Amino acid sequence: MNSNIDFGDIFDKEYQKVNKMRPNILVVGKTGVGKSTLVNAIFSGKIAETGVGTPVSKNLTKYEREGVPVSIWDTRGLELKEEAQIQTKQEIIDEIRELKKENDIIKQINVCWYCINYLGKRIEESEIEWIQQIAHEVPVIIVLTQTQSKKDDEFYKSIRSMEIPYKQVMRVLAEPFYFDDDMMIKPHGLKELSDVTFQILPEQLRKAYISAQKVDLQKKINTAWIAAGTAITGSAASAFLPPGADLAGVAAAQAGMLASITVIFGLEFGKNFFVSVVAGIGSRAGITAGITYFFGSLAKATGVGYVAASGIEAAVNTGISTALAVAYINVCTRLVEGRLNNKSNEEILEMINNEFTKQRNEKNPKPDGLD
Repeated sequence: MNSNIDFGDIFDKEYQKVNKMRPNILVVGKTGVGKSTLVNAIFSGKIAETGVGTPVSKNLTKYEREGVPVSIWDTRGLELKEEAQIQTKQEIIDEIRELKKENDIIKQINVCWYCINYLGKRIEESEIEWIQQIAHEVPVIIVLTQTQSKKDDEFYKSIRSMEIPYKQVMRVLAEPFYFDDDMMIKPHGLKELSDVTFQILPEQLRKAYISAQKVDLQKKINTAWIAAGTAITGSAASAFLPPGADLAGVAAAQAGMLASITVIFGLEFGKNFFVSVVAGIGSRAGITAGITYFFGSLAKATGVGYVAASGIEAAVNTGISTALAVAYINVCTRLVEGRLNNKSNEEILEMINNEFTKQRNEKNPKPDGLD
């Protein structure tokens, strides 16, 4: 890749494309139901612990964390006395309505997680009324937190049978539950809740949501591959630029492609990772040799003329960009899965290079685990 490329700037531009379309999720529930645990289990960056809380009003606080393109809105007032609680709830509804008046999906509440502790096996009449009020304004998912066993489904069925305008009722255990010293129930229901949320969100906000969440690796792979396809098409077109301009165009397109993939895979693959690792890709002969030969020199070397040479360049460039995208997605996938813990950036870079070489020999390279 071109040493004059500003990788930091390229990453910032790709991140901002996603960040400006971040979804807004309202999380409601009494103290102790596990709201923070749930949020931290689904999203990167431990937003509920380390995110910056911005009071939007006296009843709503918005939590955000740099590098995690989602906004979590928390409510107050569910522990107040009944009279004060009624007033506070109405004020929150009024605030949600005011946000809707903006007629802008990035300023509105897009979905609500209403959390109820499954172990309590009880929902109060005031909560039912509260859910109904919220559901008139935004889609509501009822989240039954701390669900240890799906076999004990009496309370779950009871909730589902109620005349509440919910979109779905989800049973979730956000963190391991230990009992009898050496016995443990594994977390469950997180991916399912994430998928229902994804389906409810406006399409324009889904890419940011996929980037922010950490429980559905499949969606990250699929989305990264779609983003790569768009960039590959662009880099192929760069082959038809005037001689001397094509290499810079393709290098920039490839850098943008890898930046987009990095953003999709989330917080752990942030700007520092991108700049240090992706900049190093340009020094790898296995990746750049093909580009160097076919760009700006093919017409002179073969004498076939620039127009004909450009057609060959486009095909070769597509193959190179595709192999690079697959290699990068596969290595990012392994990193997310924790299979490359304690690997240095230099070791990761070497893995990308080896994976690139492997994919160049494939007839139809595609990421591992592509849905």
